[in-house]
Amino acid sequence: MEGLQRIGLFGGTFDPPHTGHYLVARAACEQLRLDRVIFIPCRRSPHKPGRRMAGADERLAMTRALVRGEDWAEVSRVELDGPEPSFSHLTAEAMAVRHPGAALWWILGSDQWEALPRWKHPERLASRVRFAVFPRPAPPRARQGYRLDTVPVRFDISASVIRERCARGFSIKGLVPEAVARYIQSRRLYT
Repeated sequence: MEGLQRIGLFGGTFDPPHTGHYLVARAACEQLRLDRVIFIPCRRSPHKPGRRMAGADERLAMTRALVRGEDWAEVSRVELDGPEPSFSHLTAEAMAVRHPGAALWWILGSDQWEALPRWKHPERLASRVRFAVFPRPAPPRARQGYRLDTVPVRFDISASVIRERCARGFSIKGLVPEAVARYIQSRRLYT
């Protein structure tokens, strides 16, 4: 029944999606007993203005490759098909409409958790979701009026390091799944 679903919403640029993203989503799914995690690539992050990114369809394809074959994970176009830039409170509202009665968690790193008060309408986001926060690098601190669950998973992978390694012609083996690496190589992304 839809009303009993527990759903994690994992937004990001996913430029590229990597093993760390997978590990965080899987850990949140297991720890919080989520029925599924929905990865939500954004069209353009309001927190990263002006940064050159792989195209939306390329990031979508890579994110799908990241979770292909995983029954607990799916990828949504909700932000790619919406207005630019993507704002999390609007995404959460759209997902609440698509999944009426579901309990929603917004998955994010502690770096973004600390920046949350500067997001557009964080109180509207907080009214729709609980927050599942993973340490990046430090564990999250409690914040009054926000429902917080900590996801204790650590990884030392960043998309910027992967992009830099690609630009230098270095291997990204182990940093991204093989299907994502093949996609990056076939499209000559980040070179």
